[in-house]
Amino acid sequence: MGSDFTFGDRVIYLFITGWSIVWGLIFLIGTAYNYIFDVKIESWNRFWHFYVWLVLIMGIFTTIWLTIGGISDLRKLFKRLRMKTMDDQDDGTV
Repeated sequence: MGSDFTFGDRVIYLFITGWSIVWGLIFLIGTAYNYIFDVKIESWNRFWHFYVWLVLIMGIFTTIWLTIGGISDLRKLFKRLRMKTMDDQDDGTV
């Protein structure tokens, strides 16, 4: 996370990082709890049912969000390319 991040970029970055950390901790705590106490199969089934649906819904949301953002950025790119003037002396070397 650098100086080129906007406020929105920072929020998204922190949310995704926090999301990963929280679910990692839930996994570790749940595993330790299962080793210490007897957890019924039905409880694990309910947890995984919830988790799979949550990940599926978040995946669909993220796919739609990134698709809309990608299309928007692509339109901006083509608009800038139409407005850009060509330099015949530019041979592409740096």
